[in-house]
Amino acid sequence: TPYAPEVQDAIISAMKYAWANPSCGYAEGCRAKSVVDEARGRVAKAINCHDPEEIIFTSGGTEANSWIFRCLELAISEEVQKLSTECNVHIVASSIEHPSVALPIESLRRRFSLDVTGVSPDQTTGAVRPEDVVATLTGRTRLVSIMLANNETGVIQPLAEISRAVHEWADKNGTPRPAIHTDAAQALGKIPIDVCKLGVDFLTIAGHKFYGPRIGALYARKTSPLRLQAMLEGGGQESGLRSGTENTAMVAGLGRACQLISEDTDGQLVRAMSESCVLLRRGLERELGADGVQFNCLGDVNLGMAPCRVLPNTCSVALTCLPTTCTGRDVLRLCRNVVAGVGSACHSGGNEKSHGSVLTRSGVKPSAANVTLRLSTGRYTAADDVALAVADIVQAVRSLQADHSCA
Repeated sequence: TPYAPEVQDAIISAMKYAWANPSCGYAEGCRAKSVVDEARGRVAKAINCHDPEEIIFTSGGTEANSWIFRCLELAISEEVQKLSTECNVHIVASSIEHPSVALPIESLRRRFSLDVTGVSPDQTTGAVRPEDVVATLTGRTRLVSIMLANNETGVIQPLAEISRAVHEWADKNGTPRPAIHTDAAQALGKIPIDVCKLGVDFLTIAGHKFYGPRIGALYARKTSPLRLQAMLEGGGQESGLRSGTENTAMVAGLGRACQLISEDTDGQLVRAMSESCVLLRRGLERELGADGVQFNCLGDVNLGMAPCRVLPNTCSVALTCLPTTCTGRDVLRLCRNVVAGVGSACHSGGNEKSHGSVLTRSGVKPSAANVTLRLSTGRYTAADDVALAVADIVQAVRSLQADHSCA
């Protein structure tokens, strides 16, 4: 997302008036520290975190996600060294996680011969079922990581129910409960987030997903069964957990972006995204025909999927009217105005294999996954923008249909 005007103002103001080192004791440094403290409080409020000290600023969502698995790696290393034994740790994660979660897990698995269980979503909803997570738990399970909303399908995962089920399982079996982590990068600013109701120990935030700067934050519950250990050592910033002079201007911008979310009590910002997304779906269906498009994970009977909750701005659409040799990338190649993707925007080099696997693991048929576009609307998307996007996609599709082949 672009920077919201209010966020830009906050960043520029911090650059002008809070340029000093927040760790310094003189007046300018104290002013900068107050800006950082205020931003931390704003981030905490946006997710109903009652203790702002449980918010740690990071360079982005990838760092926040990686940090959790780095802490688990350190804990495993300490146990192996202390007990002179092999690793006996189990991790549970969904099979549709972002690479910044999936790859660190794979790295741990290779290094320690870790026991990892991937839980696939229900094929009729695209959502992970709490009972499927519980079925994988053992007394050795140390961490459960389930994203709050999928970045490709937009499906919102039932995280509060999953957390509750994990807690109840641990209480019933008299075993230490595993820590629960969620990557909420795609969700904040689109659905309400309450860490108390979600019951998580760690939650990842990425500012650029909600009109903020390209930094992030990690919510880390102080009572988590997995101890958060220092990511960087040095001057002791961020409560000694992430040393390094604070990026005050970007922190101020992140705080302001979170404040905008908290102030949207009537849901106007989310409603704007939702209304334009509905217009987008209707426009594509009108122009390409009901049989020419299939909306993934919205309960389309042609896909055999039951209705589920999805992000209000996300439109995962399969252009089934395309010739069989064509893909979603072929459509985007011919678009003149639409800026979109076939999968996660964070994947370098357009990993189509990864994209297809996320969709198919979510219950989308391979033939539909191959012709899927990942479209999204924003706070400032107008009806004219939607009309332009629909016309652009339609002309690309018509061109491919006329050519009957794709490169």
